[in-house]
Amino acid sequence: MRYLALLSALTLAACVVQPGTNTGASGTTGTTGASGNSGQQPAAANPSDDPIAFDAFAGPAHALFNATFMHTKTTVLSTSGEYTNVGVQLVANTEEYELPYNLSAMQKCGKEVEGCQVMAVAKCSPACKAGENCTLDKDCDAVCQKPPASAAVCKTPSKCDAATERCVVENSKDVCKPIENFDAGKVKITGLTDPLTMTFPYQTESSTGSDTLFDGEEEVTVKAFGSEEDAGYEAFEEKFKLGANMSSQLKKLKSADVVSGTKDVAVTWSKGASKLVYLTGSSSDGSFVCKAKDEDGAFTIPRDVIDEVIPTKGTFSLQLSVTRYTLQVKKGLKLKGELTETELPKEGWLVFTHFSSDSLGFTGGTGPTGTTGTTGTTGTTGTTGGSGPSQACIDCVNGAKTGACKTEYDACVAVTTCKALLDCALACPLDSSGTSCISGCYTSHPDPSGKSSDAITCAYTQCSGTCQ
Repeated sequence: MRYLALLSALTLAACVVQPGTNTGASGTTGTTGASGNSGQQPAAANPSDDPIAFDAFAGPAHALFNATFMHTKTTVLSTSGEYTNVGVQLVANTEEYELPYNLSAMQKCGKEVEGCQVMAVAKCSPACKAGENCTLDKDCDAVCQKPPASAAVCKTPSKCDAATERCVVENSKDVCKPIENFDAGKVKITGLTDPLTMTFPYQTESSTGSDTLFDGEEEVTVKAFGSEEDAGYEAFEEKFKLGANMSSQLKKLKSADVVSGTKDVAVTWSKGASKLVYLTGSSSDGSFVCKAKDEDGAFTIPRDVIDEVIPTKGTFSLQLSVTRYTLQVKKGLKLKGELTETELPKEGWLVFTHFSSDSLGFTGGTGPTGTTGTTGTTGTTGTTGGSGPSQACIDCVNGAKTGACKTEYDACVAVTTCKALLDCALACPLDSSGTSCISGCYTSHPDPSGKSSDAITCAYTQCSGTCQ
């Protein structure tokens, strides 16, 4: 188990909803969300041209209604899984949404290698103190920073009335604040394998294996009946055409050719109607994104790009993914009601996203005991030994999973998207350099349920000092 990697993931994904408002299941996009834009860049004129370059948080303040249709196929070592998920996430005001990491800096401070973008990695020396995260500042320097106060977890949540109040941390003290709800009323989604009806607070619907929620290329209709809470969206009905689910030949790759080879790596997939397909790779030494034309059905990842993210020593993991996005945005939706702690914007946006990814994971190097590492399912001898987590760290995380964080952990593993993300993160390196690998996991396995943030934040709060 990669215990410290799980804790390090806090710096990469602990989304927090804007203060004072319950928006249901928290989403995966934020001010520096999956698109990587900082919120200061203009949104793409046509989101379908390059979906990951589109920033739904750019522009004047607005509300967001995200309808996400996700399909993932993952193979890590000898374990494979296929998942489909449908989720709805709302944000009341994009100007008041915050993430405790800076993905835009990772991109800005990176470099282009043979047409692909290699993201920068923050490596702090000396190591950060307990409770701090290593990140890149505006000058691209690696610095130690504390997570934002909004990421803090209450120590005494039971002091608040769960029915009407929520617990937040202000000035290092637990404070009870009234719950204010922002919703769109009942939401009905048709055109899938079976119709779905969701009520606030919206829960992500998940399926595993061949029992899929959708097969790809369906036309779906999302009908919201309008907010019945403090504030939210008025009624609307919109249609969205899903893209084709990704089907690649990643499994045909030989692990030795990818991890320790000298040649470029050719990847093929079944062609779809999207403009672009994204090929990504991530490890403890960095991550990269290459863009290819979907209609080509093939792309060769330059060896120099792969070598940029393969560590020269120690244990490591490498994950390759081929991803197709379909994105549709509608603006100008009407809102109603009011919130006491959040200013309601003048309009709401509706963002439909279909995400389909095929991923293959490899690990290499030698572990703490000097045993032979593996690459993919075939295995090769590793390079030099790495150090594992301390027994105190292992005991702390195991104790948190069954003790202080049991509620959050159980809620996460019960949701397919959350479990898939954690499975990926737990295959990352054992030390704090695994954060860029975990960043790749969040790119390849977004968790619309938001439950991963709860589990990771709780574990981090309990064990960050022990697991440094």
